Amino acid sequence: MQGRTLVAAMSAAQVGSLLPHVVVPAVMPAHLIPLWNLSNADAGLMAAAYAAGYMFAVPVLTALTDRVDARRIMVWGSLVSGLATIAFGLFAQGLVSAILLWGLAGSASSVTAALTAIASIGTAPPAFAVTKPQNATSQVRMPYNSKQWAP
Repeated sequence: MQGRTLVAAMSAAQVGSLLPHVVVPAVMPAHLIPLWNLSNADAGLMAAAYAAGYMFAVPVLTALTDRVDARRIMVWGSLVSGLATIAFGLFAQGLVSAILLWGLAGSASSVTAALTAIASIGTAPPAFAVTKPQNATSQVRMPYNSKQWAP
């Protein structure tokens, strides 16, 4: 993909990746909890499914970028995330189906975190660095207090 096709695909991928963050939490209190007779614990478990899927997928997707172009992972992961969110709206009928579909949306949505981690490798300043000044004694310098790592 190149040019406008790439821009369109990446824009659609961002919408697909960010859509789940707002859709289900927005409708849960007014619609899903009363409709499915969920307790607060059930609603919390459903919300946690998204976070659990997200958490377990980040290491896998991050490692996958060693073999597959990160842009492809972003587009496909965001597409699956958007489709899982739509499937949630169409097919979730109760707590179990909601947990499964919401967990899938969370795992696919994690592509943004995985790719942000990949993009920051090598560009972020180190947390601290040990330098040897002229007098040969070690000194710890913080990069944000020093111009050494300034962009």
